[in-house]
Amino acid sequence: MTKKTEEEKNFTKVYEEAEDKRKQLEEKLKCKVKMSMLTMPGDEEPCVVYFKTATTYTKMQCMDLAFQSYSKASATLFEATVIREASDARVFQRDDDTDIYYLGALDVCLNSIMVARDVLKKK
Repeated sequence: MTKKTEEEKNFTKVYEEAEDKRKQLEEKLKCKVKMSMLTMPGDEEPCVVYFKTATTYTKMQCMDLAFQSYSKASATLFEATVIREASDARVFQRDDDTDIYYLGALDVCLNSIMVARDVLKKK
């Protein structure tokens, strides 16, 4: 088996396990849960992060903040929605060499904010 095939198999396995855990979290928390798998070349395991649905107030706050600072808006949404006890610990590392997953999670949050803003503009 080639290394690429092994990596794809491993990714699929991790995805299936993460999806099962996401469904369990939805049942436990009684809210919609999203999951993101962040990868970095050279890492064997993807970093899995779980997000619960933000409140309407939090969404509004983040959309307002985005006009001033995308990074502040993303960080606010991250802090409000990430499910800490279920997410990979690497996503919380914020020093120079290991912050790539945190920055990736902030990008996921920013995309959510931008989608919400675009939906409002179309109405």
